[in-house]
Amino acid sequence: MTIEETKQYFENFPEAPASDTFRWSDPQGFEHMLTLRAWHIKPLLKAIGEAQAEILVAGGKPAGQSVKPAPVATVQERGDDGLPVIDGEGQPVLIALPANTHVFTVKGFYHGQNKDKTKDFLKVVVEEKPYSGKYGHPVFHPPFAEWKTWPYPADGAAPGLFAADPKYGHVVIRDPEGDGKFPEIVEFRE
Repeated sequence: MTIEETKQYFENFPEAPASDTFRWSDPQGFEHMLTLRAWHIKPLLKAIGEAQAEILVAGGKPAGQSVKPAPVATVQERGDDGLPVIDGEGQPVLIALPANTHVFTVKGFYHGQNKDKTKDFLKVVVEEKPYSGKYGHPVFHPPFAEWKTWPYPADGAAPGLFAADPKYGHVVIRDPEGDGKFPEIVEFRE
């Protein structure tokens, strides 16, 4: 269907087939509602980006709030001896994750090998970007041993994933540091 045919089809409709409405507040605190319409999604997305940029230049922000920072994940603090720290009531002392460290949802695990097939390792695959992908990341200190009995993926084939035990449902990953090319698996958690 051409743009002209699409326009003709929707001629008697009150709105274009692609539209978006959002509210924003100006620097004086007045709220506004803006509706953008287009005949196709690509021009609509472009118009949304341009409108949001203009609103931000004018000092606008999302209606009723300022932009909120992402929630901070926590990890249990450990003492110099490596043991978990607890407070006077026996509760774990939680601290914010260090910079460049994030919590991801585990999609599954598989038994991997290096290119020379001389070394075995456990690989973890996560759901969220930027570390999602079908080949996952090596775990140098696996939290369980049964992975050594799992079959290897066929050469060149995407690995078949073994489901994550709920107690290993999340993984803490540190971004590569310095000249490092690979992220580091810090720990697993529920």
